[in-house]
Amino acid sequence: MIGFLAIGAMRAYADAIQDVQSRVRESAGQVQLKGSSSMQARKMRIREAISVPSPFGEIGQSVKGSPSAGIWFLVPLLIHLTIQVVHAYLDRAPDFDEAIYMNLARNFVRTGELIHSVYPEKPFFMHPPLFYYLVSLSFALFGPGLEAGRLVSSLMAVGNLGFVFSFLRKARGERWAAAGTLLVAVNPAFLYYGHSVYMEMTVAFWMTAALWAFARAGAGQGLRWERWAGVFLGLACVTKYYAGVLVAVMALVILIQEHRENFIRVRRLAALLGPVAIAGMVWVAWGLALGGRDFIGAQFSWGIPEPPGSIYSWRRVTNEAFIRELVGVLTPPFACLAALGLAVAARRAWRSGSLRRGGVEMVLVIFPLAYLLFLMTFREKDVKYIVPVIPALGVLIGLAPTLEWVKRLPGWSRWTGTLLLAALASPLLPLYDPVTQQRHDNLWVFGVRRDAEYRRYRDAGILAGGETKPGQVVACQRKGPIIGYYADRQYVDVWGFSPGMAVPFLESAEIVILDRNTEYLSPQEQATFRESVKQDFQQIGALPESGTPVLEIFRRIRRDAPSP
Repeated sequence: MIGFLAIGAMRAYADAIQDVQSRVRESAGQVQLKGSSSMQARKMRIREAISVPSPFGEIGQSVKGSPSAGIWFLVPLLIHLTIQVVHAYLDRAPDFDEAIYMNLARNFVRTGELIHSVYPEKPFFMHPPLFYYLVSLSFALFGPGLEAGRLVSSLMAVGNLGFVFSFLRKARGERWAAAGTLLVAVNPAFLYYGHSVYMEMTVAFWMTAALWAFARAGAGQGLRWERWAGVFLGLACVTKYYAGVLVAVMALVILIQEHRENFIRVRRLAALLGPVAIAGMVWVAWGLALGGRDFIGAQFSWGIPEPPGSIYSWRRVTNEAFIRELVGVLTPPFACLAALGLAVAARRAWRSGSLRRGGVEMVLVIFPLAYLLFLMTFREKDVKYIVPVIPALGVLIGLAPTLEWVKRLPGWSRWTGTLLLAALASPLLPLYDPVTQQRHDNLWVFGVRRDAEYRRYRDAGILAGGETKPGQVVACQRKGPIIGYYADRQYVDVWGFSPGMAVPFLESAEIVILDRNTEYLSPQEQATFRESVKQDFQQIGALPESGTPVLEIFRRIRRDAPSP
């Protein structure tokens, strides 16, 4: 709800600013008639020069609506929150990276040190710190736990929906805005990362906020909204680096925009890029102060190929399989509608001759294409990276029909079609994953259908959490961060450790989880490590319980405990 309240506050602030500026312009006009100063006349020329007519039905100007606009926003919002409540009860085991991020945030609250993880050789400096700080703030307010860890993403998802609704309401009216926002609200990828401890929804919020601010730039407002867009982009970049794609696109649009005076273009660029540069310099200075060579090495590691057979190597997929996977994650109906909206937007921009005028319309056309090209050339192809584009695609879908067509469309047919599309683009229908070559339904969004390996680690995490108390340590031989399900438990992930390296960590552990599928240890080393564990720990469970166990759970033997 914080995101929604922030949007309302910013809108009220923007309206107040517009009122003040309208009075200033009237006063400036009167002064100019009497012979204004050259500085005042120059400011007026800047406002007039950066005013950009829109081929999209005036995104920056409101379509006359009723006082019930907020009620229409409640329709997609309540549907989204209802599904998220189902998530809260069903998806109780976090993904691999979720628990790592929760552990970092928990350690920051506990020790005051952000970089304080025993995860072996993992360069945490590769990610900027803002997301970790937000999760740690949630932990500090509500205590360490899965719900508190996921709260940040949930609030950011609500904020994204608010921005999408604001975009479409101004261009097409509140009822059509509610229909377009609903398609984003039920998108499986948007739903999943809207309740996951991942950075994607947070960076999506900042990037969508930057688009929202940029839509108000160049409308006789001076450079105020360019600065706001720069602030949001700076926050996005210190959440995750790929936000730089939107920075480049907005800078390009300003560069190609026609201006009568070059100084106007320079000032707009400075207003946009200044906050981004400040955020980047602060992060670099902070990283160098904490990490030194480790920080520098982590940044260079993005461009260094992983050695063959490395346990940290990322999956290798072709661009064709990756595109098919993206379509499956977004759902084919949503992907097709997004492609149609993008094509219509590009056609309008071309036919209206606005390619040189710039503005948010050109950003909405260029940004998805540039971002997709970035993902296809980036070696770490992960479907979660598509999340920051989903709100922009939702805006393009909502802007595809003209305002006149929307007004002529009967209300009953509009909602019938929207609900049908929402059902087709929701977690209700099955999909095929070309990477894993599995056909599965979108109930993975709810955490109901998981593969057998994931379920074993989830069950091991639940068992280990039930056998420990807050503050006690769990040591795991592989995928130990699944234990982050209990964010108030500490864990030691000895993945990649030789027996000699791992044994010293056992001294602080209360529970040990051994994995017979660990690929980096030979059978002899596995047996050696297991014998070391059995000296001080007693087996209390195995998964599966019958047959050859894959996971074995051991609890420390209390030799000083009184005999029964």
